[in-house]
Formats: sequence, C-alpha cells, structure tokens
Amino acid sequence: MAYDLSKLPRSDINVQLGGDAHLANFGLFASPERRIIFGPNDFDETLPGPFDWDVRRLATSFVIAARERGFTSGDQRKIVRRLCETFRQRMIEFSQMDTLDVWYYQFKASDMLALADSDEERKREQTVIDKAKLQSSRSLMTRQTEMVNGKLRIVDVPPLVYHMPTSTPKERKQYDSMIRRFFADYRLTLPDDRRALFDRYELVDVAVRVVGIGSVGTRCYEHSLSPMVRVRSFCNSRKRARPCWKIIFRAALIRITGNVLCMDSACFNPPAISFSAGRACITRATTFTCAN
Repeated sequence: MAYDLSKLPRSDINVQLGGDAHLANFGLFASPERRIIFGPNDFDETLPGPFDWDVRRLATSFVIAARERGFTSGDQRKIVRRLCETFRQRMIEFSQMDTLDVWYYQFKASDMLALADSDEERKREQTVIDKAKLQSSRSLMTRQTEMVNGKLRIVDVPPLVYHMPTSTPKERKQYDSMIRRFFADYRLTLPDDRRALFDRYELVDVAVRVVGIGSVGTRCYEHSLSPMVRVRSFCNSRKRARPCWKIIFRAALIRITGNVLCMDSACFNPPAISFSAGRACITRATTFTCAN
C-alpha cells in the first residue's frame, strides 16, 4: 500500500505518520497515568510523510471491515464519508485550541460513553471498557507462563510461540548475548524517568512469536520481566527488520537525520516506546507492546 500511495497526489503538509493506521490498530489502552483511553498503537513504521497517507490507510481499512460485515456499497461509502468528515471537523477544532491543550488531549473511555446514541449502545461500550480494564500483565502471566524448576517460563504453543532451539552451549550463549544487547540498546532509547522504571526489572524468559501476515519479515519475541519486588510483567516485543516505507521514501529523496522517538499508547507496564534511527530512511525500528 505504501507503494500505491507514493504514486497518488498527496498533500505538502508533512506530519509524523503512524505508518500503519488501520482500524484494527485502534483500541482501549491504559495511559502512563493509568487512565483508560481510546487511540492507536503499533508505531514501528512511524515516519514523516503526507498526513493524508494515514487518513487513506484508515479509510481503506473501514471499507474492508464494512465489506466483511456485509454492508452494501452505499453504506460503505457513507461510513468513509463520515470518517473523513469527522477527521476534518476534529482538525478544525484542534487548530483553534491552545498548543498545550492539543498536546495533552486524550479521548477517554468516558468520552466514548458520552457519544453513545442509545442506552443499549452505551451498555455495549461499557462492557468493552470493563473487559479492557481486566487485561493486564498479571492476567497474561497466569495464562501464558508456568513455573519450571522454580523459574518462570513462557509456555510453548507451537508453531506460534516457541523457545529458540540451540544445539550447543556456544549457540545458546550467542543467542543470550544477542537478546541482552537488544534490551540494552532499547534501554538507551528511553527517557531518564522511564529508564529508571525499566531498571527495576530483570529479564526472566524470552520466546519467539510467529507474526501475522502484515509483519512478515520481522522478528517478534515474547518476554517476561521480573521486578525487584512482587509483581512480574509479561510483554510482547517486536523488532522490525526492514519497514516497507524505507524503499518508498528513499525513492522520494526524503532525508531524515537524528532519532525519532514515538510513544506507543499500548505500552503501560513498563512504559515503552517505538524507536527508529536513520538517515534518508528508517534503518531500525523496535516496538514493545505489553498489557499493564
């Protein structure tokens, strides 16, 4: 899709794109302040670019979802028009707001309930919100880990989740060293306050997770962290090998210098970010997402 978008007319207004702004990447998450908010996640393809690329990506996903649900062509068009109208209206509102108010704006779960058209719809949304509150690292730990020889171990669910096979102690040592370097590099991308929190945890176990079709070509891991006090955390981490945007923007001669740091609203305990560093293109991007 990135290739298709690069060939279409586009705006000269560049923003920090989400890069993968489709319907399934929106949901309810806990903010660092522990509030339940609605918003996007999955920023491992974030990159500066025309703002309309994200809007077109989102509109396309709405069409696909409506088509899969059996909506008529006329209703599909109405849905996309409503989406674009809402986006336009919100941009007008944001343009009239104070800069700090825009920066700190959050669409909270309570805002969702206030927009409900009926008591029935409000009840359904409340059920979804209540379910989201139950999703935490603790609930994941009980389902996806087990105690083996006194140590917490991620449960293998082949072929989707498995521990990296190593045939010799040397291979095992090399693999462990690679994982440790990976976490050390990630740690350096964190702001000081989040690095202080991250340092309170130690790595307990790592397993390979097979990615979905949209992430083919990436390495994905699940890992468990143990703090110096009671509660453990369970996280899903992904390291992208080569984002598809790279080729497009190299062709467009868009140059990027320095580091791009982007908060991932899906990460809450420990808080985490998406990191990319590059010149002329993204050369490395890492996304950590974890419940609670």
